[in-house]
Amino acid sequence: MDEAGPVQAPESKWHRRAKFLPVYTVQHYRSTAYRNIACLVVVFIPRPPSRCCCCCCCCCCCCCCCCCCCVFLFCLLFVGVVVVVVCVVVVVVAVFVLVFVVVGVAFGVGVVVGAVGVVRSSRRCSGSARARAHVGALLEHRESPCRVSA
Repeated sequence: MDEAGPVQAPESKWHRRAKFLPVYTVQHYRSTAYRNIACLVVVFIPRPPSRCCCCCCCCCCCCCCCCCCCVFLFCLLFVGVVVVVVCVVVVVVAVFVLVFVVVGVAFGVGVVVGAVGVVRSSRRCSGSARARAHVGALLEHRESPCRVSA
């Protein structure tokens, strides 16, 4: 050691390019024997002064994409479930209304037909009563009380 201080080795290409990376990234990549391609690219490409790590950006992008995909799938699933439930409710209500209308119409038609039948039968006599009344009216020379249909 001389008075000027310890002799420092000249700065290597590795150190120059790694200056812009966060400290933990450089230390991690130096100490790791298993360097993957992405991290080697990060270390050997000069970084801008913002110290933005490409790996972090990639991880963030992947996380954002995954989160967006998950949210999208969740929304799609939620919307799908809501649509299915709404469709089932609409079909059940439609079937109920249809059955109610059909039964109501059938009941109404039955009541109307029954009422018409009662009115018509009250205007006419039954077969044997009609014949007796008609014969009796002929014998007495008066009009038959039962309306004879042609």
